[in-house]
Amino acid sequence: MLPDFKITFQNLDDIQVCVQYENKISKKNWSIWFATHEGQSKQILSSKHLLPTINAFKIREDDFIKEIAYILLHQAEIKRNVRYLENK
Repeated sequence: MLPDFKITFQNLDDIQVCVQYENKISKKNWSIWFATHEGQSKQILSSKHLLPTINAFKIREDDFIKEIAYILLHQAEIKRNVRYLENK
């Protein structure tokens, strides 16, 4: 499971877009919005609608995947270190 995080991307139109994940019970864990117009552009959505929305906001899918992969690898490393310390 992902930890809560917020990432800002430069989209294809050179506009900052924020993507946020919140680990909560609701299935709508993702938020996306233009950094300069959060109130008017913020969308809250489920994982099912995430990639089409990423594309609609013109975020490079490869950039998004790289950031998520980094977060997951970092979390896995932390968990591995915690288990190591617990078993010492």
